[in-house]
Amino acid sequence: MCKKLKYGAVLGLLGLAGFELIYRTRETKGIEIFKEHKITWDKVSDNDSEQVFLSKVFFRNYSTKYQLTLVKFEIESKILFKTKFYDDIKLDVSLTPKVEHVREDGYLHAFLMDEMSNFETEVKASFSGNLERLKEVHAVVVKIKFQTYERTGLHNKEKDLILVPYQEELKQSYSELQEAGAKIYPVKTHLLSESDDIAEVIKKYAGDFIKPGDVVVMAESPVAITQGRFKQPVNVKPSFLSKRLCYFVPSAGSLSSPFGMESALEQIGAVKFIYALIGGTIMKLLKKPGWFYTLAGIESELIDDLTGTIAPYDKYIVLGPANPQEVVDDLKNRLDVDFAIADANDLKKARILASTLDDSSKIRQWLLNNPAGNSAEQTPIVIIRPDKTDEK
Repeated sequence: MCKKLKYGAVLGLLGLAGFELIYRTRETKGIEIFKEHKITWDKVSDNDSEQVFLSKVFFRNYSTKYQLTLVKFEIESKILFKTKFYDDIKLDVSLTPKVEHVREDGYLHAFLMDEMSNFETEVKASFSGNLERLKEVHAVVVKIKFQTYERTGLHNKEKDLILVPYQEELKQSYSELQEAGAKIYPVKTHLLSESDDIAEVIKKYAGDFIKPGDVVVMAESPVAITQGRFKQPVNVKPSFLSKRLCYFVPSAGSLSSPFGMESALEQIGAVKFIYALIGGTIMKLLKKPGWFYTLAGIESELIDDLTGTIAPYDKYIVLGPANPQEVVDDLKNRLDVDFAIADANDLKKARILASTLDDSSKIRQWLLNNPAGNSAEQTPIVIIRPDKTDEK
């Protein structure tokens, strides 16, 4: 009898362990704002009394196995001015579903979303009042809050959309900076957002100024922002590992928070990260610092945690740009000039992420003084004009 009880207990524990394994490896994908859809704004009304912008937003059930429920959503907004606050311009925002689940009084029924299905909505932003104040608007943050009912529980989620309603006219002074062998021209633009096409931005602000032989350099964070590669910490769920690994990073680093660390783990994978951490620690003990990022890959070094980017992106985790070489190749094909994407800072460090030139070492040297800046300069484009004598 005793042996039977032991065998029964062992089988019971094995059964519980198997059940727990199945539970921990279950699919946990839920309803999110459709990540693959680029958020853009179209101006549909522009007159003396009102300016109206529209954007399409899709909710998506990312689960491949389960129907999930979208319970409710709401929308709010905040205007960020360039200098002081103005109360004589008004903004109304609304979120209108494109489905039959809305009653005539605007009430949205909780409804099931099929596996891998989309739910389309339209966001409307209407400005009224003193529309001259649009020139003073830095950006508008439109926040969508929504609640989902999933296999993993009841979840409150949110997504921010950035709207830049006014873009400065082309009136550049092209301030010249002199470096050995080249002239450098930082180019000021409007605040870039996911709505922007980089090639069109360059044509608008520097198209008439760029000459054959110039090299146009884009800062890496603005490129990533135009790709929609920024996320709110509330939507990042730190894992057991990220909560612990972040304590091995100096407090000034972007990976020192569990949210930044989780973003890094998602980019490069936990195994590679731990390998880099161990290897970097060993090399640091051998008086050879910097090996962690070499082993982990540049993706981990390009992550900017909160406060690392210009407002309103200072409240987001901004990743590095995706496929940077494809980006510069496409820009060169469209604008017929050489391009590079760079990561530079005020510590006289510069890294070229991608370039259409065979040798980008000179570009790096010309960017060591960080002509684009790391604060609120809003100069994501830098034109490098090599001296003719330097080219010979």
